[in-house]
Amino acid sequence: MEGDSSSQTTNLKKRRSMKTTILALLSTVALSQAAIIQFDLSPPGTDAAVAPTVTPAAMIVTGATGSGVALLTGPAGAAFYIQNVAAASMRFYCVGGTINGTTGTTAYIITNTGNKAAWAFNTSASGAWFIGGNT
Repeated sequence: MEGDSSSQTTNLKKRRSMKTTILALLSTVALSQAAIIQFDLSPPGTDAAVAPTVTPAAMIVTGATGSGVALLTGPAGAAFYIQNVAAASMRFYCVGGTINGTTGTTAYIITNTGNKAAWAFNTSASGAWFIGGNT
């Protein structure tokens, strides 16, 4: 009988150790997914800057002059949190796709008033973007 109790205690300790190890591993994986991607916006009169290809991503816009930011037409499921901290409004385009059902050559503007933020989600590989927020 004592052997059974000792065996159960050993098994319990092993399970606790395994759970702790798995929890630590999953926590490390979850925390390591964040990435900071810096990109420069285009100066006036030049082509638009291209949004990062890694998503989900947060884009903190610090300069809002020029042609704006071009959203890619794919992949479906791409998502961005966009915060405009510039002194002017920021324009987003998706040439070849749509933004909120309108041609992607018509800019979606994130102003420099209100909360200055928006979420952007691509719902198809052909670039059907939905952008909401900026209240």
